[in-house]
Amino acid sequence: MRFSAVWKVLCGAAVRRPRCRAAHFYTKIEYVDRLEDVAAPADKFTIYLPQHNAQQAYDTVYASQQSIYSVAVAGECWVDIMNPGVHKGAALQTLGQLWGLPSESMMAFGDTYNDAEMLQTVRYGFLMENGSEPLRQKVPFLAPSHREAGVMQVLHRVLAQNGCVCPEDFVPAH
Repeated sequence: MRFSAVWKVLCGAAVRRPRCRAAHFYTKIEYVDRLEDVAAPADKFTIYLPQHNAQQAYDTVYASQQSIYSVAVAGECWVDIMNPGVHKGAALQTLGQLWGLPSESMMAFGDTYNDAEMLQTVRYGFLMENGSEPLRQKVPFLAPSHREAGVMQVLHRVLAQNGCVCPEDFVPAH
């Protein structure tokens, strides 16, 4: 299978296409001809697939790399390739340790596969209603769509109860 017009992003450095969509997601971009020319450490390598076929690319090319890297579909157009153990869930665990916050007291919101570990790490992990359907089996709760300000709706509920919530207060994802 061939994936044409793939743009690669590494630490904010983009390859191909001088005006790629990566500018929407990165504040500092350095354009290079070859990723091998970038002399910077990287924890994440992002592949942009403008044909909106990230899941297909993952299934046919990147899924087989899971034993070497952490690989996740990050949206219709994005595949993230990271060092083993690098994911949003590990980041929340680290922050929790630094700040003295147990994961049982944390809340997180996400919509796609690169959020899965994060949503499973915290007690209150919310998949957005418009998020990746297969993730519903992996996460505890469902929040209204981002188009309906779903994060704000959940946070309003938590604040209205002075932070005293329990799992029964929320919509189960499955």
